[in-house]
Amino acid sequence: MNVDIKQILLYLFGFLLVNLLDAWSTVYVIEYLGAEEVNPYVDPSSMQSLLFSQLQGAYFVFCMGAVIGSEMNSRKTSIIIRDNKFILFVFCLPYFYLITKFLIVANNIVIALDFYSILSWYLSFYGEYDFFGLVLLFALLAMIFLPICEKYLLKRFKTE
Repeated sequence: MNVDIKQILLYLFGFLLVNLLDAWSTVYVIEYLGAEEVNPYVDPSSMQSLLFSQLQGAYFVFCMGAVIGSEMNSRKTSIIIRDNKFILFVFCLPYFYLITKFLIVANNIVIALDFYSILSWYLSFYGEYDFFGLVLLFALLAMIFLPICEKYLLKRFKTE
């Protein structure tokens, strides 16, 4: 059993970095620019409430479990992800999470720099139903980025 600790630590660093940047940029945009949080299940009152919510804890446990599970035995993982597409999908979700969090951080920074939000174009379709538009936006992002994550994992866990 050869565990690739470097990949696990790299993912952990990326996970913590994007979550810290997301919490900081969200609090900044809400407190100083008067923006509103679109997700009704998020409490944006402070960085601590964003970083240590139950939802973030569940994301952390799931993502780290999937990354550690995939890195435990790369040969076995390569066989499993080629045979079972659902497992491939589960192993792709942590990387998709990083991509979407990065897009959220980029959007918050663009708003903080007093430019038009790069992700709010969906509001023109759904008007005051912000959360519904956000869910559909993430479905669209999933259709774009999950195949990229799948190709990355299939290439990364290639059988020799």
